Amino acid sequence: KEFPYDQQALHVLLASASYMATDVQLVPMTGANLSDIGAKAFDKSDWTFLSHDLKVFSEEVGSLKKSRAQFQMHVLRDASPYMSSTIFPEIMIVVLSYTVFLFPVNPGFAMPRVSSAVIAFLSILTISTRTSAMLPEVRRGLVWMELFEVVCKMLLFIVIMLNILVETVFHSWQQPELAKQLVNELRVAFPLVAG
Repeated sequence: KEFPYDQQALHVLLASASYMATDVQLVPMTGANLSDIGAKAFDKSDWTFLSHDLKVFSEEVGSLKKSRAQFQMHVLRDASPYMSSTIFPEIMIVVLSYTVFLFPVNPGFAMPRVSSAVIAFLSILTISTRTSAMLPEVRRGLVWMELFEVVCKMLLFIVIMLNILVETVFHSWQQPELAKQLVNELRVAFPLVAG
């Protein structure tokens, strides 16, 4: 749900395959820095190293009593690639769709108004498919990025429908003054609703 601001705990479980806890007892080495785990290990990835931990415990399952060690590493995802490739472009597309209401209401600007709204909607659908490919396949519930995209799509669909209404009032109903008044009100109302 928090993607791309999520943290992950990576686990490695160690145990002897053939020896019992009475034969081999795993003990963590303390004091010496024997692992090369650190920030440098994640330099060329989307992850940032936070910490690591080593636990030793005994586990008894039926007649098997094993000594086990668990290495746990905590990492944080770097959200900046996702922000620059999805969120910021989607915000810019919603802003671009607002420019539909800045065009004058006359027959010469009918096509630019319609095409700007439709192209903005198609652009956000394209980004949406790319975002879906980025999301983890296994997740619980809706990720906030999906909800953000749904809201952006709804805003763009509303822009298309309002633009159709303005064009219908102007061309079909032959009410140019009402169409101009609608556009003037939408210039103020859309940023208030979208913001």
